[in-house]
Amino acid sequence: MASPEDDLFRRSKPNPYRSRVPHLKSIVLLAAFAATAVTAQPLLTPADVQVLVLEQNPAVSVAQFEAEIAETDAALGTAGFLPSFQLRAIQRRQPLFRAGFDGIAFRSTFDATANASVTIFEGLSRVARYRRLQALADAAGFEAEATREAILADALVAYFDVARQQEQIEALQEAVQLSEERLRIASDRESFGASSELEVRRALVDLNADRAGLLRQQNLLAGTKALLARLIGRPDMDFAVIDTVLVDTTLQITPLLADALADAPDLLAAQSGVDAADQAETAVQRELWPRVDLTAGYVFDGISEPLGFDQGQVAGLNYGLTATFNVFNGFDRRRRTQTAQLRQAQARARQEQTELAVVTALESTYAIYERSLALVRLELENVEAANQNVRVAFERFRLGVSTSLELREVQRALTAARSRLAVTLFEAKQAEVDLLTLSSRLL
Repeated sequence: MASPEDDLFRRSKPNPYRSRVPHLKSIVLLAAFAATAVTAQPLLTPADVQVLVLEQNPAVSVAQFEAEIAETDAALGTAGFLPSFQLRAIQRRQPLFRAGFDGIAFRSTFDATANASVTIFEGLSRVARYRRLQALADAAGFEAEATREAILADALVAYFDVARQQEQIEALQEAVQLSEERLRIASDRESFGASSELEVRRALVDLNADRAGLLRQQNLLAGTKALLARLIGRPDMDFAVIDTVLVDTTLQITPLLADALADAPDLLAAQSGVDAADQAETAVQRELWPRVDLTAGYVFDGISEPLGFDQGQVAGLNYGLTATFNVFNGFDRRRRTQTAQLRQAQARARQEQTELAVVTALESTYAIYERSLALVRLELENVEAANQNVRVAFERFRLGVSTSLELREVQRALTAARSRLAVTLFEAKQAEVDLLTLSSRLL
């Protein structure tokens, strides 16, 4: 016989009275409607959720675009490594008024210039700027990965929340079935004079209460499914989820913590932020060195004067070296150095803050994970005991040796036990998803 621990990760669906209790017509119609609604919906699996989130969620796309923009900016040309080349051409017409000539004549001038410039030396500040751009691109990539993991975790939690609420709805549906059968038996007894009208009214009140609870839970389920549909980028999609929730019981705190410190995208992004701040400070410091540029150009000037005076053209090649040393700039470099140093300290403090947050969150989540697994074992035992109590109580009520209050009490206990089991399974699965997210194992 399987122990409760063997079924720890399976959301069981006990229905001890289904084979004993005859279904009323209304119950049959309700069950048929529910079956039709489920079979008409496509089955959505956790693997489908991951694919849809990564492909359809707009926030994931925005984060990916940000990473691609940062990667595009991390180029040699942006850092100033590549030479510059310029072409300029000017055509002018100037009206001329000369004594002894009638009308207006125009002098035409055409100037063309080609200039090329390349920086030979500038204290290696371009290297620091390029490395800073690369660090910023890495940080944007890690932030995009963190966004993907966070949204995927939210979607998976919403997915298993749908499974939890579906289990609670099934428990409430079975409670309605039992209440309907209880009302039928009470009505039969009242017609034979073996029971009072008060017993019938009490059974009817309890039945309506169960129906109201079922409707409220169905409303909550609709809201959770709408949230999940939004997270997967398919708000128009209707779906069904799996009816078995599996929780991994093999997670250990030590490897999870090691993976988090090594691969967590939030920590990697913070480290890249530190690298970018270091390179920014280095780039400012290297501005103390002189800058040497190699320049070359070609100039063409052509003049056309229709009155017959001074016609000709000038063309020539020029080249040279330009050395620039900034002697004084109003202490702007000192100000930017101080700002860069402050940003270095800020980036390191942010890295420490992120590491502390990740470690604290992982340890607290693991404690929740362990307690949830222990609660699942307890609730499995409670559900099994409540199932036995309902079997006995219903049989006693059918034989007329117990009251409806006794049957109602054990019925509530079973519904509550199944609801608590669904909640604790969901909490254990949510803790598992959070642990995988914090340790960068989710993707």
